[in-house]
Amino acid sequence: MCGKFNWKCSFRVVYKEVVHLISYLVCGFAGQGDLGEDMIGRVQKRQFKSPPLSHLHSSFVPPPGYEAKAITEMESNLMDLEDYARMVQKKLQQHRAVMSPVRRLPPEILGEIFSRASCAQGHGMRLPFCYDMPWVLGEVCSYWRTVLLSLPKLWSEIYLDLRQLWDPQDDNTHPDIVARRVDKVRDFLETCLTRSGNELLRFFISARSKRFIDPILSTLVKHAERWAEAQINVNCLSQCHPHLIRAKNRVPNLYCLGIECYFKEHAPPSSPCDAFENAPKLETLLMEGMTYPMNMFPVPWSQVAYLQLSYCQVRKDQFRQILHSATNLISLLAEGGHRQEMPGDTGQMLPAVLPNLQYLSMVGTSGYIAEICKSLTVPNLQHFGIKALTPFPVHDTISMITRSQCKPTELTFHTSLDPSAKWERFGIAELFNELPSLTFLDLIVSNATKDLIPNFWYDDCNFDEFEPPLLPNLEKLVLEDRLCSSIKTVLETMLTRSRDNTRSPEGWTRLKSATLRIAVEDPTLSLWAKAKENGIDIVVPEIPVK
Repeated sequence: MCGKFNWKCSFRVVYKEVVHLISYLVCGFAGQGDLGEDMIGRVQKRQFKSPPLSHLHSSFVPPPGYEAKAITEMESNLMDLEDYARMVQKKLQQHRAVMSPVRRLPPEILGEIFSRASCAQGHGMRLPFCYDMPWVLGEVCSYWRTVLLSLPKLWSEIYLDLRQLWDPQDDNTHPDIVARRVDKVRDFLETCLTRSGNELLRFFISARSKRFIDPILSTLVKHAERWAEAQINVNCLSQCHPHLIRAKNRVPNLYCLGIECYFKEHAPPSSPCDAFENAPKLETLLMEGMTYPMNMFPVPWSQVAYLQLSYCQVRKDQFRQILHSATNLISLLAEGGHRQEMPGDTGQMLPAVLPNLQYLSMVGTSGYIAEICKSLTVPNLQHFGIKALTPFPVHDTISMITRSQCKPTELTFHTSLDPSAKWERFGIAELFNELPSLTFLDLIVSNATKDLIPNFWYDDCNFDEFEPPLLPNLEKLVLEDRLCSSIKTVLETMLTRSRDNTRSPEGWTRLKSATLRIAVEDPTLSLWAKAKENGIDIVVPEIPVK
């Protein structure tokens, strides 16, 4: 019947056109190549028989094996189609990378993705840089490399830590090897500076050997006008003093400066390093391990809003002089070692009044922290942090709070963890009594179940007859007790603060969440589930705290 009406011929023509169209869509060519021609050839070899309608009007009986032959033929056709499907899938896989939408992103979108990926990495370019951002992006394809080179901002953040590559104490290193290493560093730096164009520079440099410090700083100083963030870690200030002095009056865009010295200098430079005395945008200053920074490293203290002094050798009068000069401080971190104290005398110098200071964090011995508290008046303090390395008397801290009349809302307090210093835990309760405005407390303490935790108890039935609990406005608590003797006492106390108290006095706040990092002697306590319902999260240390 197909032959009579010429259906067979028409079908073949139409099918050929369909195959051409499929080949064009899948492979990008019209019926040419292995896929299109091979498929057309196999279709042409297969004859589509006309339907045996005449057999239905007769007594025709199919011969034996007719059905089996038809089934075999259909199975053969099905196998051919399955082979063809696999071939199409293989072609799709081969062309998927080429046809990927990523290859067709506009350069503006791709550049934005590159920028965000570089920021998510957490640092700028490192050396060695083979597998680091943004270098690795240029290895994907020429289009990515072109977009990469058109984004100078990606090349403006430089992280150069030479301590990981070479040992500067190795005096047996051959001069030629040292020269090649220096050339590699210089080439890396020059490439970054060239590709960054006119973008402001943010760099972190860490080196111990003067052989590497000299070429790095001499190259960077040429671009001092572009410095925005500069962090320099060296053995001592005298190593970089000759180079930094060349940047004097040439840092109009510098807003963040960090100088870290690994070793204290027995003989400071003969003249102060005043390279940054004229830095009109400087507002963030980090100093670590420096000797007498007030005298040897003059900066525009009145501009500084964020100051970190870590392990610096400074006298009491010099420290107060810094505070009196830095009248616009918003954040202060003062950090000292286990044996570090402030020598000298303050004379007649009064405590510095810092009306803008909101963040104060102190780390050191009890004497070091006490001297800082004696030197400050902070009426607008909001975030307060103390990490005591030795048993901590609170009298000077309470005096500062009383003198300042401040109302901080957040306190991070890490005690000395001396289990024998019972007076320290009583002092903490006395300090908390002076801070009723606290809404957040992060406390690390040792063996506080008997001396400190009961003071947090809230009795909603007899609050008229008892002293009010500590920190009545506390909403969030993070407590770590290294020697907790009774988890039951802690949970019961926290539950009195976390449930809704209908008869609580005006101004008292319900504890909304608490995180307890303590060793639990009985995880099946019935209080556990009740504590979870009231927002108390218990974190059991993986290693039992001893």
